[in-house]
Amino acid sequence: MHNKLALLVSLIKINLSKSKLIAKVPYSKLNINILKILYNEGYIRGFKVTEKLIYIYLKINNNKPIFRDIVYFSQNNKNNYLSYKKLILFFGLKNFAIISTNIVY
Repeated sequence: MHNKLALLVSLIKINLSKSKLIAKVPYSKLNINILKILYNEGYIRGFKVTEKLIYIYLKINNNKPIFRDIVYFSQNNKNNYLSYKKLILFFGLKNFAIISTNIVY
């Protein structure tokens, strides 16, 4: 998997499904920026950066993962062009999302 963000999402998802409290992901500046947002929003307990790896301290509440689901839509995904209304229908209003687009208004 060449996409570091997709790898970040999949490793978080795998570790949460196994109720592990620490996930190791490859170092990248994008991953650090995403983790800062997740930390500030209260979705992870924190993270530690080394030269090659980032250790993510995951949150588990009552033996259940803090995330209900975490999803990465790649550019090749047919669902990557979703309107705001479709996003609300797909994910609901009570969810947190990080959305990045190259469209400028």
